[in-house]
Amino acid sequence: MVATPVPLSQQPDRLGRFGDYGGKYVPETLMPALFELEAAYEQYRHDPEFIEELDDLLKTMLVGPTPSILRKD
Repeated sequence: MVATPVPLSQQPDRLGRFGDYGGKYVPETLMPALFELEAAYEQYRHDPEFIEELDDLLKTMLVGPTPSILRKD
């Protein structure tokens, strides 16, 4: 199956808002944490050391289904 691109009219603007009245769909109490996360992402997303560590974590921490899940008994 091929993913269909989402039309620009249905994508959030640079502030994460959808349309004239749309907003970020998270509880207001989480907004400070979300802003902190966005700032950290912008700070580290091009950092080679961070990217290397993330790649290592993705290789070692993310694994596929266990063999018992794959069996079709």
